[in-house]
Amino acid sequence: RVRHDDWYLRTLSEMFASITAQTKAAVAKGDTLEQVRKDVDLSEFRRRLAGDSPVKKLLFDNYVAGPAIGAAYVEAGGRAAGK
Repeated sequence: RVRHDDWYLRTLSEMFASITAQTKAAVAKGDTLEQVRKDVDLSEFRRRLAGDSPVKKLLFDNYVAGPAIGAAYVEAGGRAAGK
C-alpha cells in the first residue's frame, strides 16, 4: 500500500520513543535485559505495523522489537550479556 503522508515515520518515531522510555525506567529499577524484553509493551505498535499478518508479526518481533530493546538497554546503561 502506498502512503502519501508521514504516518509510518510518525509511528516509528513514537515506537522508538516508547522503547527508550520504557527501557530507561526498567534499567533504573535494575531489571535485566531478559526482564526488560518481557516487560516492554509494544503491542500497540506491533498491531499498527504488522496488523494480522503472522509473517509481519514475526519480522516485527525478530528484527524490530528485539534489536531495538537490546540497543536501548545498553544505551540506558544496562550491562550487555557477558560484559
